[in-house]
Amino acid sequence: MSSEDHEDEVRFETELDAPPEKVWRALTVPEIVERWLAPNDIRPEEGHAFSLQDEDHAIECEIVDAKPPYILSYSWREEGGPDSLVRFHLAGTEAGGTRLTIVHSGLARPALPTLHVAGVSGMRMSLGAERSGMRMIAANAPVMALAA
Repeated sequence: MSSEDHEDEVRFETELDAPPEKVWRALTVPEIVERWLAPNDIRPEEGHAFSLQDEDHAIECEIVDAKPPYILSYSWREEGGPDSLVRFHLAGTEAGGTRLTIVHSGLARPALPTLHVAGVSGMRMSLGAERSGMRMIAANAPVMALAA
């Protein structure tokens, strides 16, 4: 384990063909977030509390950091789970795309093996990877793949 790896986090990294501004919209516009994650009332303003909700679960969140279009982080409070933090880091690539890093930290170590990589609590997360033929892999846990 390198000094950058943390036992209480899951890290995903991928490159997308879209520029950071477009990826930022996919992370912060409620109607778009609903398509890949869950119905929500997100607003990328520090201190804004919002919910991610599907038929069976509600996740309470609060924006901790928002620096358009490069950094977004929010707290994640799910019933029965640990309070945790989700961070998105977007970096432009030379080809005009985006290097996207997602880190979900503060996870209790015993909970990590039960994490559904297709989405916590059944919420799906694809970011359109299936359309681009890309497969997202957890950078610090190669056996875990984010389902398209």
